[in-house]
Amino acid sequence: DAAILDMDPNDLVPSKRKAKRNAKKKSTKKKPEPPKEKVRRKRLHWKGIDSSRLRGGASIWASLQAEEGGGAGGTAIVIDDAEFSQLFVAKEDPVAGKGKKKAPGMAGNDGTGKDADKTSKVSVIDGKRAMNGAITLARIKVEYADIAEHVKALRGHSFTADQLVALVAFLPTEDEKKGLAQFVKDHARVGEAAALLRLDEADKFMVHMGRVPDARLRLESLAFQKRFD
Repeated sequence: DAAILDMDPNDLVPSKRKAKRNAKKKSTKKKPEPPKEKVRRKRLHWKGIDSSRLRGGASIWASLQAEEGGGAGGTAIVIDDAEFSQLFVAKEDPVAGKGKKKAPGMAGNDGTGKDADKTSKVSVIDGKRAMNGAITLARIKVEYADIAEHVKALRGHSFTADQLVALVAFLPTEDEKKGLAQFVKDHARVGEAAALLRLDEADKFMVHMGRVPDARLRLESLAFQKRFD
């Protein structure tokens, strides 16, 4: 290399092998990737609408259709089913459930070939209220039908005072009673027992307690009595 002749006599000549190794390291070094932006997605809690409120075309879709002139030969509202599915429909992972077979009688299989896993549960009430209700009810090891019978007969021996107070918070409102009754009615062809199996835990509880007269007064009376036992 002619450049070596121009160097200071006291300087060391750099090794070619070391220079090549350093150049290779620089070329293979990856550039740091920019940090990915974290996006927090909104959770949607659907609340069912009583079918009686939709009679006579009283809905936002019908009003928009009228405004666009769809009802009088104008341009009808077009819903993009593909976009709707992409935004709101959860896609199942075919790999996750591949090769897994459940025998009849095990959880998730009723012996008829139809899976009855947790994803098939339906909630008519508000999502957050249903979740809080399920947490409360999980601490009470009594069947919902039996809870209703005990409350109706004013028998509080199976509950603590705190449990009775907690149950008051999850008694169904009038709107919830109507929505749950409509759900059971819509699934009358499969029977009430099968319809209740499709409901979330808080919904099942509300169906049974909705049939107890003066349920709130009875629960509050039992809770008051428990404090003096």
